[in-house]
Amino acid sequence: MTMIQARDRAGAAWVLLLSALGAIGCGSDTANVGELTGESRRSNSTSSDGSGASDGSATGGASSTNSNNNSSSSGSASSDDVGTASNTAGPLPPRACDIGDALDSRWLVFDSDGGTSESERRIYAVESEGGTVPQPLTPQNVLASDPVLSPDGSELAYVADGMVRVLNLNSGDDEGLVEGDQPAWSPNGRSLAYHADRGVWLFDVQERVSMELATCPDCSLGGYQNPEFSHDGDVLVMDRENQIELLELGTGEMHEVVENGKMSITHPTLSPDAGSVVAELECEPGFPSLWLYEAGETTLPCAGRRIDPGGSYTRPSWGPNSVIAFELSIPNVRAIVLLDMEADLGCALVMEGVNQNPSWAPHGWQPPDGD
Repeated sequence: MTMIQARDRAGAAWVLLLSALGAIGCGSDTANVGELTGESRRSNSTSSDGSGASDGSATGGASSTNSNNNSSSSGSASSDDVGTASNTAGPLPPRACDIGDALDSRWLVFDSDGGTSESERRIYAVESEGGTVPQPLTPQNVLASDPVLSPDGSELAYVADGMVRVLNLNSGDDEGLVEGDQPAWSPNGRSLAYHADRGVWLFDVQERVSMELATCPDCSLGGYQNPEFSHDGDVLVMDRENQIELLELGTGEMHEVVENGKMSITHPTLSPDAGSVVAELECEPGFPSLWLYEAGETTLPCAGRRIDPGGSYTRPSWGPNSVIAFELSIPNVRAIVLLDMEADLGCALVMEGVNQNPSWAPHGWQPPDGD
């Protein structure tokens, strides 16, 4: 397994057209992320102690936190309410997102307040190529977050009222499974990994039982968190107290990918071949950034390959080929952004409000009713 090599972009960077982003509130198209001079790009050089101290000033403004918005109103979704929002509710339609052929006609799901307030947080689906209005998948009366689609695309796992829930997108049935958050489907669709009680657990959807995968009762930062399966189901990547680890599910062996650091290190995501990991690191206080690592090695924090141009970038999710989705925080907006790491192209896909937790739909998936 080989790591996707990010090209040396010294002297070149991409920057968000913040003026265009600001105009979104007036109904204009999305901003593009383009290549400009290296002035807004921080150096990838690492200090001798591995702290990753870098020069340059931040772009993008306010940073985001690593906490999940899992608060929810009581009650479960009604099938009659699913997908009934008008096109004027929720995030505005993005312009076509042209980053070559790497998107593979895929959809993403994410949670958003729709530019209204945190009192309304729904799960939406959006085409990665853009050009269509994001479609709501959960009703307005449930504060929903942490979405992830089952491998066959028929069920949506998400978090509401402190529980991992599963919504059947065909029947509309909505069931609370277990207390916890950060769900991740296994590739065979028979179980869900999730975070609870300072650890990561596995819930058997058929047997309705949970088993412990990795726990850290003495950890002060939530223990093992943010699990994600490899595509073959052999490996689970997660973070624990500011480090990234891989769990070999067949043997139970744990491998450290990013060593423990004195900064936030969280939200790892695996490449399709499980040879690389992108994670969120706060190498510069207040400004999370995205870093690329070899999964088979153990690396110092902030000593991998930085793949963003500087700013506040959080919660990466690896999609088809070399494309990742993630969040960009600027004042009053958290946008969903796509980046093709090989082509060095990107675009802001979804804006208008606070948009979080992007997750890729299976290949060929379409929202209910084909809308």
